[in-house]
Amino acid sequence: MTIAATTLDLSKIRVSPLPSKESVKRFSCGEREIDSWVAAKAAKWTEQHRTRVFIAHLDGNPSALGFYSLTFATEDGSKLSDQRYREIYKPSGVPLVYLHFLGVQRTNQRCGLGTLLL
Repeated sequence: MTIAATTLDLSKIRVSPLPSKESVKRFSCGEREIDSWVAAKAAKWTEQHRTRVFIAHLDGNPSALGFYSLTFATEDGSKLSDQRYREIYKPSGVPLVYLHFLGVQRTNQRCGLGTLLL
């Protein structure tokens, strides 16, 4: 269940790479899987170059109001339907970017922050 925020001035939001584990320490969007991942794994996976995490925050305040993580992968090029692209990507695979997680602090949901992050 979401809780409507009072007001959030989206023009004051900055989106930056995750600066530290402390930025997401108190993050809670209300979805257990997302909350536990961001608290336990976001910084670690970033350090391991397994994902890139970006946070939405107010200028001068490093606490995350929202975040998203991108994961990079490759897929076998032989699965492509177009023969031209199968030839191009067969040796190295097709590069893909996955939106792994996206979350908005419960108190800031339904204010357009999730849309801004997308």
